[in-house]
Amino acid sequence: MTSVDQLVGAPWPVLEYDTIDSTNAEALRKADTQPAAPYWVRAEAQTSGRGRLGRAWSSPPGNLFASAVFPYEGNLATAPLICFAAGLAVVDALQEIATADATSMVRLKWPNDVLVEDAKICGILIETSRNGNSPLIVVAGFGLNLASAPALDDRKSVCVADLMKTNTPSPREALSVLDRMFRRRLGQLLNDGFAPIRHDWLQRTIPVGRVVSYKIGAEIHEGEFVDLADDGALAVRDAAGHIQYVRTGDVGLVG
Repeated sequence: MTSVDQLVGAPWPVLEYDTIDSTNAEALRKADTQPAAPYWVRAEAQTSGRGRLGRAWSSPPGNLFASAVFPYEGNLATAPLICFAAGLAVVDALQEIATADATSMVRLKWPNDVLVEDAKICGILIETSRNGNSPLIVVAGFGLNLASAPALDDRKSVCVADLMKTNTPSPREALSVLDRMFRRRLGQLLNDGFAPIRHDWLQRTIPVGRVVSYKIGAEIHEGEFVDLADDGALAVRDAAGHIQYVRTGDVGLVG
């Protein structure tokens, strides 16, 4: 068993590639064969980058494509909570590398997007692997727009270069900051539970009352954002005034 201090106390090594299909895919392949020690997989370019719900992830050079790989002593049901710690780690990293005016506009959108106002700057993909009776392995993939903001069909996008007064950090420099912030937030989650992560996430998400779209079955509904539940579900007030808990699928911002 790996203690929390052993897991997050020192910088994680980085396996670097020029080009790869997907850092998450490579991390999952390695999880089946390598010891469950924490490390990062980073690539200069991805040929088949992917996001949540099977979406393709555009991967132009100069942006950060990296996946954290680490053993997780918790159970599979609580692993998705790591996404909220990961989102906060990106916010923390942006506060260090970008301008204060810009980072004051950074917001977290349930469950895995980091926005500047309503424009996407980072996506996060949490996946897991288990080989026999070995510890659960978590792969936390980060796609952070550093040098450019790929065009998206369904929303605006932005990059770190748009938020800088000086030079934009390289992917390697950005990962060094993200590694430190992610280890800190992961340690907070593992040591103190979800409550402080939930508190901090709520300080950085959309305002209460913001209208969002969400799915129940095949139907798309709209409602007002209310809260983040203790299990990570998004609480939304529907048109009839009832609270709905969204645990899967997509949530969009309306207006």
